[in-house]
Amino acid sequence: MRHLVISLSALAAAAVAVLAATAALPAEGPADTPGSVVEAPKPLDPRTLRIGELVPDLAVTLADGATSALSKAAGTKGLVIVARSEGCPVGRKQAPSLAAIEKIAQGAGLGVLFLNVAPKDGPEAAAQAAKDYGFASPYALDPDRAVAAALGVRTTTECFVLDAARTLRYRGALDDQVGLGYVLEAPRNMYVVRAIEAVAAGRLPLVEATSAPGCVVELPAAASAPQKAANAVTWHNRISRIIDRNCVDCHRDGEAGPFPLVTRDDVLAQADMMKFVVEKRSMPPWFAAAECGPFETDRSLSDRDRADLLAWLRADGPLGDAKDAAKPLVRVKGWRIGKPDLVLEGKDFDVPASGVVQYQYQWIEGSKSEDRWVKALEVRPSSPGVVHHVLVFTRTQTKDRRGAGKGFFDGGLTGYFAAMVPGADYFVYPEGMAKKWPAGTDLFVQIHYTPNGKPAKDHPSIGIVFAKDAPKEEVRTRGIFDIAFKIPPGEEKHPVHGVWTFPQAAKILEFMPHMHVRGTAFRYELELEDGTKKTILDIPRYDFNWQIVYRLREPIDVPKGARLHATGWFDNSAKNPANPDPAATVRFGEQTSEEMMIGYFDWVPVPDAAATGK
Repeated sequence: MRHLVISLSALAAAAVAVLAATAALPAEGPADTPGSVVEAPKPLDPRTLRIGELVPDLAVTLADGATSALSKAAGTKGLVIVARSEGCPVGRKQAPSLAAIEKIAQGAGLGVLFLNVAPKDGPEAAAQAAKDYGFASPYALDPDRAVAAALGVRTTTECFVLDAARTLRYRGALDDQVGLGYVLEAPRNMYVVRAIEAVAAGRLPLVEATSAPGCVVELPAAASAPQKAANAVTWHNRISRIIDRNCVDCHRDGEAGPFPLVTRDDVLAQADMMKFVVEKRSMPPWFAAAECGPFETDRSLSDRDRADLLAWLRADGPLGDAKDAAKPLVRVKGWRIGKPDLVLEGKDFDVPASGVVQYQYQWIEGSKSEDRWVKALEVRPSSPGVVHHVLVFTRTQTKDRRGAGKGFFDGGLTGYFAAMVPGADYFVYPEGMAKKWPAGTDLFVQIHYTPNGKPAKDHPSIGIVFAKDAPKEEVRTRGIFDIAFKIPPGEEKHPVHGVWTFPQAAKILEFMPHMHVRGTAFRYELELEDGTKKTILDIPRYDFNWQIVYRLREPIDVPKGARLHATGWFDNSAKNPANPDPAATVRFGEQTSEEMMIGYFDWVPVPDAAATGK
């Protein structure tokens, strides 16, 4: 696998060179000015675009009149379909790079099929394109747009990447070098190349769907829904893909899920419970209000997926035709961030079979005399079934209220560095971003153990990948909090509020609200200097059992002087079944029986243009 990645990277570098050499316009970056005709690819919600679904084995007519099909054009690992119109100016500018993409795909075991969706482009146009740009792959004509309708093609530059079982894994732009009204010297994001690499390795692409700026395709009015299965919903043609994409990461051996959901038998064994939690929308866990976002980490089922899964469960789980069977995603055994540059080991802890375990704290020494830049980090408990969360902080070991040598810990208000929380145990920052590990600091770890009926021994490990160079953008984490609050006994909806002012222009990347068992709702609001306020994350149903990271699909731009408000609501009444003591006045504290209101968020400072001279 390592050799494959290296060869793909080399070919990708060649593709960049081809793209740079063929740029015909001055290098200009994409703009987002309101009303501007300039448009770059933007990440989209893959759940609304049938990502993860089976694509039928569509018949296609080649430019020479021969009849073929997707399965005949595919390689052993899958297929890349490229929508084309030889008259589209954006498509023409991208064309020279497609020969390089062909080589990348073929080197990874994927075939390529060009699909011309222009009604007036005939065999001559196809032959001329192949000659001009060096296309070597099959070229199909779709003048009535029947194939385009089955795929749901949106523009004449859209690309589709399918795995070997014709599961749609990516759709969107080739890359971001050429868009509407701009051309860059080289692409910043090579979407199709990265999708090819992921599919070849059996993984999900980091970006699964984008817009594809180009000439708009108007599909026939009677067009069927994209990738609509001709037969009834079965395990092989539909449900196995929903389960693999949404459930298996946690529900498999060695992970935190209480039972496996890998096979059809696994799922049918839990059918009653699955119907209950899917109808209730408590699984997969996601609590943000629908009008917020969009979020990259949104794990909720689409309405279509939910309806099909429930219908299948109620029909006693029909198996279907084995020819439609999916290729299960490859789950990495060991470090998901790849081989770490540094592995730090914690101490063993014996977790009892029952009862409540107070938060445990460990020092993990790793300080150096120079700053280091962290690109990726993963926390791996050895017994994930008994670990609710692990919070990692940077700290200087000094004498404080906890005693000599234990270091200063202020309840997590400062120094937040990373976390292992249910459903999110690692992070990898985007290209050009990293977080500073300050010189002279060690890692201080807070661990929340939750006994599950059997004694266990846990040993936490932390893997770190460092950036090779100082990043262009430094990721910072801030917590908005209040520690002076008092929640009266019996209070059902008590608000606690905090606010922070941005000292400079910034981009917000993600949020992670934190409360304990009395927390019921949480909200982040951005207030501009003119007093206007907008809700950017609303969680009307907070659940302490799921410390979810809400990572934005696109960062939020924030001007200098803007104020970020965080508000949590608490139920300290007897109506709250998780309330340890409805008669207590509750104050800030580290243990679950106490309370916290911390609105963590990641942000990146934006340099002042006047100061930098740009």
